[in-house]
Amino acid sequence: MKRFLALAVMAAGILCAASAAPSQTRGGRYDDEIRQAVARLLASKSECRNVKAVVDDGVVTLTGSVELNSERLTVVARIRRLPHVEEVENQILLAPPAPLDTVLYARVNRRLQDAGYSQVSVHVHEGAVILQGSVRTERDRHSVVQLAWSTKGVKEVEAKLSVMQPDAR
Repeated sequence: MKRFLALAVMAAGILCAASAAPSQTRGGRYDDEIRQAVARLLASKSECRNVKAVVDDGVVTLTGSVELNSERLTVVARIRRLPHVEEVENQILLAPPAPLDTVLYARVNRRLQDAGYSQVSVHVHEGAVILQGSVRTERDRHSVVQLAWSTKGVKEVEAKLSVMQPDAR
């Protein structure tokens, strides 16, 4: 009877210990595979040379810096598509930091207004400028884009501009 009682206590102890152990419900068993895939991806992108990754239980935490917001968004999107990745925590910073959106908006908008392009609308987010609207000629389109690019603090320019009349050649 003592032997049976001892075995029962031992079995109960093993069951308690097994149930108290953390379960891998999210993907921890794939962490090494994820870590290798992330390392390959970051190594293949020169703009990500300052980005580091930590993988824990299927969650990839990215730290470091990139120059452009589009680079930051692209690397996060690519890592999200890797097999077994449960989540991506994006802590990547812009270096150098972009000026405040309101400040950059005012700078770009003022330059365009001063040059006579009031029909072009400006949208700004973390150094990226989107230009929308229509301009008369291809030369005007080029001028608007150059004005935006030459504004202090601009890191990227996307021109969604329609040309009303092609330039005569």
